[in-house]
Amino acid sequence: MPDSPVPPSRWGDSPPWWLNADAVEAQPPPSSVPSREGAPHKADGPRSTAPTPVLVEHEPASRAPARDGGAPRRRPWRRIVVVGAVGGLFAVAIAVAGGTLLLGGDDGGPEKRITLRPEAGGLRRNASDPEASVAYPFIVEAVRRGSLSRTRQTSAVYSGAASNVLFVGGTASIGDPIAFLDRAKPNTVLSFQHVGRGVCGTFAVLSAVHPYCAWATSDSYGFVASNLPAQNTTDLAKLATRLRADLER
Repeated sequence: MPDSPVPPSRWGDSPPWWLNADAVEAQPPPSSVPSREGAPHKADGPRSTAPTPVLVEHEPASRAPARDGGAPRRRPWRRIVVVGAVGGLFAVAIAVAGGTLLLGGDDGGPEKRITLRPEAGGLRRNASDPEASVAYPFIVEAVRRGSLSRTRQTSAVYSGAASNVLFVGGTASIGDPIAFLDRAKPNTVLSFQHVGRGVCGTFAVLSAVHPYCAWATSDSYGFVASNLPAQNTTDLAKLATRLRADLER
């Protein structure tokens, strides 16, 4: 328990400045106060040595009165450590705003069609068989899990200087696009999140991690998965948006 306040008689008619109410308001709290025997002791509360990136100090609105009617005792200042809270919220806001633009295509209008093209999204269509690509069995399984009927599906591999992606898409009667995307996940999915009106996530290929993104409307869908290992889905989401603009009409 903290020591009781020192009686005013101990100091005569001129108590120390830190026992004066007006001086306390103008001065910061002392790091130590003299004890009754004259030996200094530390202020109440342990002092943490942990790193504090953001430090917010709150002063109590009122001071507790002394038990014996002496000078009011000032409560120790409370320190609240906020680690990255402001930066974290700012990053989330940017991610949500960016996600609305990424994969944010229109779900209305006339029936959509998926048409493979020699060039799409800044990449060229690869002559290799898409069924032989690394991501193919996982993405086809994801579409199967979406429980579509009467699906007209096509696939292709598009590649560039630093990209090699599998595209799987088609047309079908999709009652609820969001519900379809929530079901249509690779069987080795590791992470999953909604990005605008689409989704992005990662899945495992043995010990490697690959990203994928997908979108759906009431009558069309598309999946873009990287055949190269990577854990960041941001770049793939941007690429999927460009591919969608060229392949879905």
